[in-house]
Amino acid sequence: MKLSLIRTKRTGTLCILMALILIIGAAFSGCGVKYGKEPNENGYIQCTAIELMDLLNINVHKARKAYKGKDVELTGYIISIDHDKNTVNVGAMSENYEYILETVRCNITNDGVRSQISRLTHDDYVMVRGKVVSVNEFLGYTIDIESINLSTAPKDEG
Repeated sequence: MKLSLIRTKRTGTLCILMALILIIGAAFSGCGVKYGKEPNENGYIQCTAIELMDLLNINVHKARKAYKGKDVELTGYIISIDHDKNTVNVGAMSENYEYILETVRCNITNDGVRSQISRLTHDDYVMVRGKVVSVNEFLGYTIDIESINLSTAPKDEG
């Protein structure tokens, strides 16, 4: 009887210890999402629209802490251009339905940016340089554009 009780306690303790290790490991790993990146030599944090959305979906607080007020080089596909609202929405490829409703709102801040955007169309792969002015659980990210240019899409994204 005593031996059986000792085994049960030891097994229970081992299970609790393993569960704690898994929980702590998942918390510190960010579930595979990189955040808190260092700026490049130009002072911009390089990120993709998908990376931003993944972090926002996992932890809004970490997303806000990692990107709000920071200068970023965002890469992604133009989803829409709204000249009336002076915005460009950047996201994943149109065929990537996992992120179909998730985009980064980019504000057109001046006539120079407006001129750059006039040469772009839906599904162009672009690099946006700008400052993240807000990170919100419901509205996502908002970036004030400094510049926006065509870029080369990574091979694994098409």
